[in-house]
Amino acid sequence: MKKGVTANTPIIVYSPDISAASRVAFAAYWLGVKDVKIIDGGQQAWKKAGLPLQKKSVKAQKQTDFGSNTVAHPEALIKTPAELVQAEKKNPDLKLVSTRSWKEYIGDISGYSYIKETGEPKGAIYGRVSKSSSDVAYFTNTDGTIKNPQAELAYWKKKGITPDQEVVFYCGTGWRACVPFFIAKEEGFKNVQIYDGGWYDWNMSHKKDPKKYQVQKGAPGSKNFKIEKTVSAER
Repeated sequence: MKKGVTANTPIIVYSPDISAASRVAFAAYWLGVKDVKIIDGGQQAWKKAGLPLQKKSVKAQKQTDFGSNTVAHPEALIKTPAELVQAEKKNPDLKLVSTRSWKEYIGDISGYSYIKETGEPKGAIYGRVSKSSSDVAYFTNTDGTIKNPQAELAYWKKKGITPDQEVVFYCGTGWRACVPFFIAKEEGFKNVQIYDGGWYDWNMSHKKDPKKYQVQKGAPGSKNFKIEKTVSAER
């Protein structure tokens, strides 16, 4: 409200990186801003179109009433590992989709300088979204605009990630996952969520209670695939 935003204020979000813009857009959607849009291609697309830029700060008119005292879309957010475990118990067919890179997914790297441990929450499906820990390259063109998603939607379908399923996206810390969240909603997915804690939070919980918060490493079906139910000695 300090920035002049209420539930009835149309907002348009942009950034050089669509993950950042999508993260802010998701927060606004979750809270209850009714009209949220993301500029496809971000500031680069704006400049490419020859539109003007400003170098001064615009002072917004402060608002005193957001328009609601409750979060509008609590169903879109799974905050903690404990909440994710509960959701999986409630719906054993829930599709937990990793939007991390393949090397992160199979446990070769953590993807983050501040996370030592590698792996994924048990049951995670590789969603083929990112090529590194700082992109959503399978869904974006070289100029940062969103690709036609049909190829990736076909890949998802092969993995059982379809509009009729309960689908939960996550990444390392909640940024990348917001991009496929909005793409899925645009493509008719009815029950799509973000697990906000991502690998960072799951890993922390695994170290405290490894039996409850189990970790998988390797590609499912491969000889190197394993489930960790204990905290390994090197940790």
